[in-house]
Amino acid sequence: MAETGGWRLASLASEWPAYNVATAVSAGFGAPADPTAPLEAAFAGLAGYRVWLRDGMDEAESALRGAGFELTVELPAYWRRLGRAWQPLVPAGYRVYRAESPEDVADAILGDRWGGFMEDAEAARTFPDPLAMAAEGERRFYVARDGDRLVATGQSHWMEGVVGIYGMWTADRHRRRGLATAILHLALAEAAGEGLEYATLQASELGIGIYERSGFRAYCRYRVYRPPAAIDRARTGGQT
Repeated sequence: MAETGGWRLASLASEWPAYNVATAVSAGFGAPADPTAPLEAAFAGLAGYRVWLRDGMDEAESALRGAGFELTVELPAYWRRLGRAWQPLVPAGYRVYRAESPEDVADAILGDRWGGFMEDAEAARTFPDPLAMAAEGERRFYVARDGDRLVATGQSHWMEGVVGIYGMWTADRHRRRGLATAILHLALAEAAGEGLEYATLQASELGIGIYERSGFRAYCRYRVYRPPAAIDRARTGGQT
């Protein structure tokens, strides 16, 4: 973690754009003459990065828009306190479990959920080596299968008493059967069992009901931007 020119940078120099992220310093954004120059300098030579802004970071948001950054997604952020005994209920006919084999971990990261969110070329650049990516930090991966077919995924990341929930996806024809809830509760059960105190996540519109029924409450909204260079790479399929 580092701060420069009014920005807070995380995972600097990771080879995966999903880990190279920035946000405005929460105490205030200084708005220098060229406010996005520190971002371009900090992430120069990397495959890409994203900037996450939460409610109230208006000056930083104006700077990004003025520099041609593109809004890719807007997500509500949720949290809840852990502490109770989670009992995942697996829908009949499915297997829901923690991914540990290389094949299951790769499926948990990639699956086929990126269709419509990332172009194929960008997904390949973002996740060139899923197993190496999985080894970074305290991460766990979860899958649901109908027979041998992958039908749902989830991930968790543990840090300083907090479990972050990521990568939740369910195949269209298998939705509304409790698979996402089963994966979520399995991830929370493992975190609570190891003494973690809180859980947090960013929710898509499809997932809000699942998370609220599981005791999560909204606390802000995030807007995720990517820089013009990332836009060009996604459109052309070119490399950095």
